[in-house]
Amino acid sequence: MNIFNNLSQKLSKKSLSFEDYLQKAQERCVELNLESITISDCDHNYSMKDAQEELGLDDDLIDSLIEDFVVQIISNISLFKKYLNQSKETQDLTIFRELAHKNLGVARNLRIKDMQKILKEMMGKDDPEEILKYIDYLEACAIILKPETAYEAYKKR
Repeated sequence: MNIFNNLSQKLSKKSLSFEDYLQKAQERCVELNLESITISDCDHNYSMKDAQEELGLDDDLIDSLIEDFVVQIISNISLFKKYLNQSKETQDLTIFRELAHKNLGVARNLRIKDMQKILKEMMGKDDPEEILKYIDYLEACAIILKPETAYEAYKKR
């Protein structure tokens, strides 16, 4: 039995209510035990203030960009896993790391510190099982950041 609990499989159930969906993401954040990231790193109290001040954008635009980012992360979860599986055969994580780097750039621009840390750590790992934990954690963090947006993105999958 794989010790990695696949959050995507848990969340893809059609009958899962929004409240259950959010609770499962929160529980998964607590379940994961990553040596370089703890639940306190992912406090999910994201403030748009830094992004607003540094980028000179209004709250509505930043909020829209964050929603787009959450949809992007939810969509990229299956790509992350696909590229990771391919890398097991080829021993080459280049494509996986390129995708993580693109997402890291967006997280940095939007000043989403917890997701920056997760993506940066993911890019530096070589063990596929360990990387899967980071992917799962990234997914849970995206859900917690914008639950309604993530929920709608899953329903469209």
